[in-house]
Amino acid sequence: FHQTMPAYAYMYALPYEYYDKYRIRRYGFHGTSHRYVSEVAIEKYCTNSCNQAPFLSMFGSARLGEHGQIIGIASPEEGVYISAYRYYRLKWRYIIEKAILEVIESPKFDENEICQALCEHCTASYIQPYQVLFWVKGLMYGLKGDLISAVHILTPQIGRVLVNKAESIWGDLSALHREDHQDEPGLSKALECLKPYFKEDIYNDLRFFLNAGADINLRNCVAHGLWSPQQFMDHGAYLWWIALKLYFCEDEIFTGA
Repeated sequence: FHQTMPAYAYMYALPYEYYDKYRIRRYGFHGTSHRYVSEVAIEKYCTNSCNQAPFLSMFGSARLGEHGQIIGIASPEEGVYISAYRYYRLKWRYIIEKAILEVIESPKFDENEICQALCEHCTASYIQPYQVLFWVKGLMYGLKGDLISAVHILTPQIGRVLVNKAESIWGDLSALHREDHQDEPGLSKALECLKPYFKEDIYNDLRFFLNAGADINLRNCVAHGLWSPQQFMDHGAYLWWIALKLYFCEDEIFTGA
């Protein structure tokens, strides 16, 4: 809340070391209070989620959302996984958002310099040269706090590069269903093909977060316009973080295959 003020607005006419060592600066109306309240709210939500309706959350459930979409249908095993990943993502959301704010607030923040670095240092084999521009735009929007734009740009790009990675291992994944129609491979197919090749325990995280009706199901919600602006704020930072890892850390995510 008022955390995106430019440096000339929040810096006092004091020696710079006061800001550098003690973070003395103007925080805007209720700036520090809102950060504290957000952190406490996450902790309370996590606690309540663990205490309320354990059978409902852990052993699978199904219900209709406010837009008529089915939410749930998780097996008992997946219900346990989903509960764990939801808690994990809540904790990471605060860490990610705090890191983004620290970058933006830094007097050394240079948007042009960061854009150039992103363009020059993409080493992921599954991102084609023509796709780099979309990734840079999406990552920069997220870094500047425009998570609605970041999610709309990065969501299809993440799906595309996962298909690219799967096809680099397995070959063409498209299915010829009839003579005049060829289906493009979907995210579900790509994730299944990549499951043996993830180094980290990221397979379920991607599947639940992006593609599972029992969890966030981000890709479907974004594609069909089901989210409110608040939901983009709630989940956009984590998607941005996934995109950042895919952009820079191929060797840490996948095996050498």
